Amino acid sequence: MKLRQNDDGTEPGFGLLDLLRAIPGDFLVCLMFFTRLPVAVATDHAAPMSRASQMFPAIGLIVGVIGSLVIAVASALQLPAYASSVLAVAVMIMTTGALHEDGLADMVDGFGGGHERARKLDIMKDSHIGTYGVLALILSQGLRVILIASFLPMGLAPAIGVLIASQIASRACSMLLWASLPPARTTGLSKTAGQPDRLSLIVALGSSTIALLCLSLVGLNIIAILAATTLSGFVSYVMIGICRRQIGGQTGDTIGATQQICDLAFMAGILMSVGIAKDLL
Repeated sequence: MKLRQNDDGTEPGFGLLDLLRAIPGDFLVCLMFFTRLPVAVATDHAAPMSRASQMFPAIGLIVGVIGSLVIAVASALQLPAYASSVLAVAVMIMTTGALHEDGLADMVDGFGGGHERARKLDIMKDSHIGTYGVLALILSQGLRVILIASFLPMGLAPAIGVLIASQIASRACSMLLWASLPPARTTGLSKTAGQPDRLSLIVALGSSTIALLCLSLVGLNIIAILAATTLSGFVSYVMIGICRRQIGGQTGDTIGATQQICDLAFMAGILMSVGIAKDLL
């Protein structure tokens, strides 16, 4: 059932209070859409993704918590930091069904292997993975393992806090690209899902900010979080420019790729901030 919408994607008469009341249903829609967790939502009653997207960063919270539980158990078993990190990354990938990793590989293959816009989009749509995509996955996942492992010597609580924060912040940043660019294709999942409406974007960014501030209570320096968030936001801005130039818009692949890259940027920003602070002391 297709719901009638205003020009900005909201339902007629749908205000901020209505949006907040819709959070439980929207959360289930996003959980079904962005993870492999066993959730069922009746299609006829499902919220439009343009509105349900307000809960996209909340999916980061769930994925981050799952990864954190793996790290906690691995640490309790006294596994090495790198082993704990590999296990956490593997379980998070299984939780999302490698949805965003697939997007990263497809985007890199398309942008690297195509010379014209149409060809880039064709390559991204192809289910086969190319050399660029394989290298992107190896490098990005290797860097993710190294970054997560780098936080474990600081203590279990800070490591868990960073892992959860990066998952939330990266999805909020990918929403900026999602909302800023039109769909690059006239058909496909990105076109069908639509774009986040203004209110949903505000709720998503606002809730992400509150969540990040709360996570500063588990041993994370608030300055480091602000620096990491700024770096992630800058990366999403760069990605917007790259996607606009390469394909004139966004696809599901570019949204997923932005999440992956901003996740790495956030963790790298935390580490750089901690390193700079140590040098100044």
